[in-house]
Amino acid sequence: MQRRLHFKIGDVAGSAILYDDAAPKNIAVLWNALPIHGPLRHARWSGQQTYMKIDPLARLCDRVENPVSLVSRGQVVFRPERGMFSVCYGRAQQRDQPLHHRVVNGYGSLIGLVDENTDALLAAFAETDFRGSIPIEIYRGEYPE
Repeated sequence: MQRRLHFKIGDVAGSAILYDDAAPKNIAVLWNALPIHGPLRHARWSGQQTYMKIDPLARLCDRVENPVSLVSRGQVVFRPERGMFSVCYGRAQQRDQPLHHRVVNGYGSLIGLVDENTDALLAAFAETDFRGSIPIEIYRGEYPE
């Protein structure tokens, strides 16, 4: 079975395939916490990317798997040290909050790719750019191979 994350933002729904072989521990932490409901925010310093902070998941993994700094449209990333889940709707980079007037590059685990209802779902993610925060539901899904 290929595991999938399903997203619902308002009336828009879609899903992402998970890269279980590339980031098994990081995906397991997120998967075991599903379903998750909460605010999705725009990642101000990172470019065209959204994030959701899931505090109880912070530091449940000891390392980033399948590390990525530059992210592309549709890529799904998890930062285990912060319990931060993100989806890129354009071009972005994993970054940390400015420290002494400098932006610090970071790394996240590339865990999946949005591949169902992609255009509509990523447009919904992009609404965080002007709305700030939007409600999202993230839940499990499995499809036969």
